Amino acid sequence: MYQLVLADIPDDVLQAAVMQLLGQATFRPTAAEVRKAAFDLMRGHEASAIEAWGEVKRMVHRPAAERHWTTPLIPEALRCVGGLSAFAFSLVDDEPSWRARFLEAYNTLQERQRKDALMLPQVKQLIAQQAALLEAGARDE
Repeated sequence: MYQLVLADIPDDVLQAAVMQLLGQATFRPTAAEVRKAAFDLMRGHEASAIEAWGEVKRMVHRPAAERHWTTPLIPEALRCVGGLSAFAFSLVDDEPSWRARFLEAYNTLQERQRKDALMLPQVKQLIAQQAALLEAGARDE
């Protein structure tokens, strides 16, 4: 079962994750713990929501050609809350509410990305098949 659940993880990453866990664990790690540790290693350092907000603040007045986001989650979270242009032209007094909405959107997107990364390929395939069936059924109606 371990082999089935961990088959999509590169061998070198899997080995590093297991070594890391064995160095910390009292009991043998579960497949889920190994999977999570492996994806954490592959993901590397991930900006926190407040770090991402700091990046928004630094980029807000730069021309679009000069904006180089450290993660695609930042512009995606901005789009969710109204966009960078809307923020740039908002009142200074509105910044706390912009920040709160951005932090919430960023955290939600980050959590969705984590769950998607940890999802087994077999489960993703099943979900895709079910979505295709639903879409085909909707077209037939």
